[in-house]
Amino acid sequence: MNADSPIIIDAEARERLEQMASAARRKILRLIAKNQKLIANMRGDLERHGDPERWKRFGDLILANIGTAERRGDNILVTDYFDTAAPIVEIEGDAHKPLSEIAEGYFRQYVKARNGRKATWRNRRRHKRRR
Repeated sequence: MNADSPIIIDAEARERLEQMASAARRKILRLIAKNQKLIANMRGDLERHGDPERWKRFGDLILANIGTAERRGDNILVTDYFDTAAPIVEIEGDAHKPLSEIAEGYFRQYVKARNGRKATWRNRRRHKRRR
């Protein structure tokens, strides 16, 4: 028998081979679905946490403008001293809370988003190593 000659197998062997191939396909499809769900969950986590630098900037801007900030309902108008053009920036903040408390809330969001992002990337790296 040379390498070009077809291999002849009986019906029983063919059935076993088809069962093994089918089981392998199912396993691969399950793994793909599991990985797709994991990726979607990680993306969702990143979106839910938001941009940590944005939250930090809002907290910094409120504190930098603590004496000059203008309130308009649930919005706070502050000067962005960190931008050379020094534009006026509108930041959401509960009208019934002091500015320092609102800034503190943004700093808490910053820490939570930063830590969440680190954890998500750590999980992603860990998952990549398992493959």
